[in-house]
Amino acid sequence: ADGEERDGAVEDTAGGEDGDGAEDDPADGGDPRGPGLLEGLPGDAGALVPQEPGAGDAGTEDDGPGPGTDEEAPDPAEVIGPITLTHNRGATHTAVAERMATDIEEALGLEVDFQAQDLQPFIQGVRSGDTPVFRLGWDVAGPDPGAYLYPLFHSSQVGVDNLTSYENEEVDGLLEAARVSDDDLERRRLYREAEVAILEDAPAIPLLWSRLRLVIAPEVQDLVVTPFGRFGLRDAWLEPAVP
Repeated sequence: ADGEERDGAVEDTAGGEDGDGAEDDPADGGDPRGPGLLEGLPGDAGALVPQEPGAGDAGTEDDGPGPGTDEEAPDPAEVIGPITLTHNRGATHTAVAERMATDIEEALGLEVDFQAQDLQPFIQGVRSGDTPVFRLGWDVAGPDPGAYLYPLFHSSQVGVDNLTSYENEEVDGLLEAARVSDDDLERRRLYREAEVAILEDAPAIPLLWSRLRLVIAPEVQDLVVTPFGRFGLRDAWLEPAVP
């Protein structure tokens, strides 16, 4: 992935600029009270902390502790420490970041600070690698999966819009094949396989898809609104006689 669009959080992450790219603050953004940050992810929160060799195995003298021992998994708060969640400035973005911070603190016991920045300096900091943990939305001009997946996750886009520096040869091949296919069903299958592989690798955490609600006066005629909340005034006109 409104006004806002598909939205994600990353450690390193996904982003963009004008046209297809990073969002600016919408007038009516997504509901920050949506699903919890870590819900629906592969594995569990403990997977964020590497296991010690042999942990959880049947265990021999050399294998380390096995089941039934008193040794506990490392505390994420001790391993990772406090983090700073950076986001682009705006009331909606701040509300989403606050909800994310709460979810992270509750799920992992981590101390989370958050920092708002203007969009362009924010994007520059992410691209340079100076902003390791951040939340950012992605907006596109047309309803095509490639408009999300290729710029955000193809290895050729590292340093451009692939801000996670994510590289996966299998994903590259699937995205490249989908871009040149003339078969809609084949393109859908290829993009779905790429999406599944990306979600398994989890370079970013998908958060929400925002809804846009518009109120249009009855005298406004021929105003076409796209599923992405975009509209143009070129063909629209007013009919004052409409009651």
